[in-house]
Amino acid sequence: MILRSLEARRAGSAQVGASLATDSSLPGPSSREARSKPRVAFVVQRAGREVNGGSESLCLQIATRMAAHWQVEILTTCALDYVTWANDFPPGTEAVDDVVIRRFPVEQPRDSQSFNQLSVRLRPSIASTSIADGEAWMKQQGPWCPALFDYLAANQLNYERFFFFTYLYCTSYFGLPLVRRPGGAGADGSRRMANLFPDVGPLVCPAAGLYLQHH
Repeated sequence: MILRSLEARRAGSAQVGASLATDSSLPGPSSREARSKPRVAFVVQRAGREVNGGSESLCLQIATRMAAHWQVEILTTCALDYVTWANDFPPGTEAVDDVVIRRFPVEQPRDSQSFNQLSVRLRPSIASTSIADGEAWMKQQGPWCPALFDYLAANQLNYERFFFFTYLYCTSYFGLPLVRRPGGAGADGSRRMANLFPDVGPLVCPAAGLYLQHH
């Protein structure tokens, strides 16, 4: 069922290229009331009905629930498999109920052998690991998706808030700083989260959003 669904999507006319960086492909609200709703983005590593995963399912559930109150988009990758990050979904937009899922292609699938070797090398000295080595690990952890990061940087003011799920992947680590608004509403909350969770403090910054972790 999942494979048939994905094949049908690949055969469809998903908009690519320039549509990923603009809102031209975004289905518009059908009423003035809908257009007046705050526009909010949920950022997660994978999204869709076919995706199995705790944080991914939580993201879609909350986004669907909140669509009654907000204009909701999920910004994500084209990956279905969290091990390889292969691009199984086509890039572009898809409507799931009242939520728009906007997908961007993964540039660098995970090389499991290289990633595991790097993890083994860094683990003994994790407390003293440099930021450069830590970010190299995060990039290999993936999903590495520069098109998504470019979109966040170019459209940070086009959304009222960003919500990131979860801290573990580089969509949050590299994406969250791109929507930083110093002194904005998210700053105090982010600082409190950094104090509460010092082990992941570097992943939390003053921003127009927060990261959410599913337990």
